[in-house]
Amino acid sequence: MGIEAAIAAILVGATLDIAGKGMAANAQQQAYKAAAEQAEIDAAFVEEQTEVAAGRYKEGMKTFQSRQRAIIGSSGSTFEGSPLQIYEETTAKMEQDILQIRKQGKHEAARLRSEAGTYSEMSKQAGIAGLFNMGSTFITGAKEIFALKPWKLT
Repeated sequence: MGIEAAIAAILVGATLDIAGKGMAANAQQQAYKAAAEQAEIDAAFVEEQTEVAAGRYKEGMKTFQSRQRAIIGSSGSTFEGSPLQIYEETTAKMEQDILQIRKQGKHEAARLRSEAGTYSEMSKQAGIAGLFNMGSTFITGAKEIFALKPWKLT
């Protein structure tokens, strides 16, 4: 095999290797980007579902409090003293529970958004790593051609 053929083989091999590394980096970048987008979608869904859950809980507690009032009223008691205190404690507990539901939802949404940010950064890093890998392959190919010392053959 002549020097021209050897150089051509090195160039073709390096070009294919560079193209493959570029495609792999792009695929990895797109996968991370898709994961970041999904995490953002999941975070929005969690926020929405948190509000739905808080609303359902509140409606259930309102129904429970209506029953409390009805029981107190049907017992002949007035809505003061101990019955009022029980009702107020129930209301306070309901508000605490709703705050806890929202707090948990916000925590989960924040975790998912943090995950999205991590995936987004990983996408950027995959692109940069791909460029470095392609550059390294280019330099290795140039080094192999240089080792053949084609300038001495003319």
